[in-house]
Formats: sequence, structure tokens, C-alpha cells
Amino acid sequence: MIGAIGYSEYLVRRTASLLRNINGTPREPLLVGTDHSATSIDTDFITTTKKEVLENKKIHIVYVSSATGNHYQDCVAALDHGKHVLVEKPICLGVKELMKIEAIAQRHNLIVAECLSYSFHPRWRHMLSEFNMYYQQENVHLRAVFTIPHRSADDFRYRPEHGGIAADLGTYIIDSFLQAGIKQSQLESSSGIIDADSHSGYIRTGGEPSGEAHWAIGEIYQNTFTVIGKSFQMNLKRAFSPPVDQATTLTTTRVNNNSDPTELEFSPCNATQLCLDNALNEIRSHRIGVVGAPRIRRRIGIMERIIREGFVAYE
Repeated sequence: MIGAIGYSEYLVRRTASLLRNINGTPREPLLVGTDHSATSIDTDFITTTKKEVLENKKIHIVYVSSATGNHYQDCVAALDHGKHVLVEKPICLGVKELMKIEAIAQRHNLIVAECLSYSFHPRWRHMLSEFNMYYQQENVHLRAVFTIPHRSADDFRYRPEHGGIAADLGTYIIDSFLQAGIKQSQLESSSGIIDADSHSGYIRTGGEPSGEAHWAIGEIYQNTFTVIGKSFQMNLKRAFSPPVDQATTLTTTRVNNNSDPTELEFSPCNATQLCLDNALNEIRSHRIGVVGAPRIRRRIGIMERIIREGFVAYE
């Protein structure tokens, strides 16, 4: 049985119904341990204390949905109570925290899986396959943009203890670049250009492949990932939050070719469901530790410095 800790917008909007289905109780409320009252969809949740969720003997998996800066302590608490952990991205805000989570999970023979679901979508995986094919033949450049309008003043994305907008939107950007083969050394400040403050970030890297990215809060909504080569260009819209109820497309344009762009269509797909399924498969396989720890460690190492330098610069 799965219970939750925290009460995020993502849990309410996307994940809660999936967790109830996994529990085999789609019409019964999800047990959520939180310091805040559930007010949006009261009939879908039973709210209680975190302690009660952690000590519930029927719960074997805890879904961590708290504010980002609380992920580390909530992961550790769940592991220390013998629970496997599914945690919204990012799993934590520092490499030392990640190493401690890994050590505790290993000690208790438990799994910790980070829910960063965009990369489980078939469109993203097909794009990476196409990208790797082109990359063998010509130099490519990556361009990613993820920006959102301003939120309410108390939104966690403005708060340094939760990593600000870098920990939220920047996580997608850095993760996508690492998946596409950009090395951690290319993303370090000394090897490229990184400019960040508490509301936005910008990255430009040299090397092969090269990349350029921007994330921000307080701008119009943009959510794109583009691969640019000498002979082609591939475009993904809604790259980091593909809709679950609509078909999505991968658009490829050939340079110096009079033909129209080709659009490869993908059937509606719930990437969050695929992400959860992958985590459950890891649990069933009796593996232990943090799933995908090496890439997560590289990403958090980069983001940790961006977060620190961004808030110092802003102050």
C-alpha cells in the first residue's frame, strides 16, 4: 500500500489518482500525512500527520510530495521506518544529502525512486534515439526553454530553502542535457556560461554536443526542447510536461530541402504512470538504493552550485 507525505499541486492534479489505482482502491481516499489541510479535493484524501503515515504497518511505500527543501528529511524518515520511497523531483538539494539517502536505502535494503517523468514518455525516448543517430554524423546543438508566469508570493519556487526556480524548472533543463550527452564538465561554470538568480537561469556550453538553455518564473509559458544540426532540426513542444490526454508530435525539418516538415505523432500517454511503473518494477526486482543515482548525482552537483550562486547574486 502507498501513502503520501506532503500535499503538492502535482499530487492533487496528476499523481493521487494513479496512487489510488496502484493501491487497488481507485474510489477510496489516499492517506496523506501533511502539516497543511487538504482543501482542494477533500473527498480524494484522508489527511493525517506524517507520523501516522510513517507508522502505518499497511503502508510499504511512501510518496514524498512535500516542498522541495523538505524532500531530504522526509525521504530519510520514510526509509528509517522501513518504507520504499517515491519522491517528486528533485530528490534533494545537495550531493551530500543524496549520498546519505543512498547509504540509508542500502542499509535498509530499500528503493528510492525520483519521479521526474518526462523522460519516460515514448516521444522523448524516440527523440533521444534519433538524436544519437544524427550525432554520429554531424555536430549538434541543443536548445531548451522552460518558463512560467509568476505565481502567488508565497509559492515555494521563490524561496531559497526550497532551491527556488532552479530546483524546479532548472532540474528539467540540466537533466535533459545530461541525457543528451552533454558532460558535467561542460555545464560547470568554468567551462561554459552560467548566469542565474532567484527568478531565472541561463546556460551556454561549448563542446560536442553544445547547448543553450533558459528557465524562468515571471515570463510567458514556454516549454520546448530543440535539436539543431547542419542538415536537420527536431522540435518538441511541451517537452517537459507532455499532456496525458492528447497526442504529441516530434517535428523534424530538413535543412536545404524543399519538403515540408515531418510530424511523427505519438498516442496520448501518461508519463507519470510510466515513471511510477518503473519505480514499482525496481521494488519488485529487489534492487536497493537510489534508482539512477549516477546521473542524479551529476545533476544535483550542477544544480547545487547554481542554486547557491543564484541566490547569492540575487541578494
